[in-house]
Amino acid sequence: MSDEPYSIIEAALALRAGEMSSVALVESAIARADRDELGVYLSRFDEQARQQARRADEERARGVHRGVLHGIPVAVKDTIAVADGDTTAQSVVHDRAWAAGRDAPVVARLRQAGAIIIGKTTTMEFGCGVPNSAKTAHCFRDLGDYARAAQFAEQSLKMSDGYLRGRAFNLCILASALADDDPREAARIGIEALGIVSGLESHRTHAYLREVRHRLMPYAALSDVEYFRRQVLAITRRVD
Repeated sequence: MSDEPYSIIEAALALRAGEMSSVALVESAIARADRDELGVYLSRFDEQARQQARRADEERARGVHRGVLHGIPVAVKDTIAVADGDTTAQSVVHDRAWAAGRDAPVVARLRQAGAIIIGKTTTMEFGCGVPNSAKTAHCFRDLGDYARAAQFAEQSLKMSDGYLRGRAFNLCILASALADDDPREAARIGIEALGIVSGLESHRTHAYLREVRHRLMPYAALSDVEYFRRQVLAITRRVD
């Protein structure tokens, strides 16, 4: 058997045979989550999972076996309530207080069977349609929450660059989010967005560029920022 099981059955057999510990399984899952580039996890419960893994190892050492899921790390979709964190349903309109501090019946049964809940994974909004990080980024941008808008814009940029206007939107959202913390990087990203939209006629894209320009106004003394601001003005005046 390889050092890292590829199925629940393999992991359960390794645990039962004493070839692997729950702590090792959980640490492996956490390490994979740290390397994740696709935004799989919306929330993670690393410390809770580590505590539960230690408890599972102690139980097995005493001869307690709850079943095939005992000590196995499991992630659940964010449409399912977990007491360890919010349930967002991948939506900005969903009430975070819904089911707060409670496990859904399926999660309670997983815990009873010894499973370790390590986090909540991304989903379509309310479990309907197709995953769309870009849409979520737009929503947070409209709410003025630039930190979370940037998070989802980055996810969308990693997923696909085939849709040019969509890529320009995401770059503008990211640039707006960085304006106060790193105005030069924001200007660089803005220039990249300008390169995409220079051949497009999109009033909405120009509105996003103007927003970046406005957010960078306090840093106009920086040469690269001022260059970006002049370019935005030139392009949007020429087309609008």
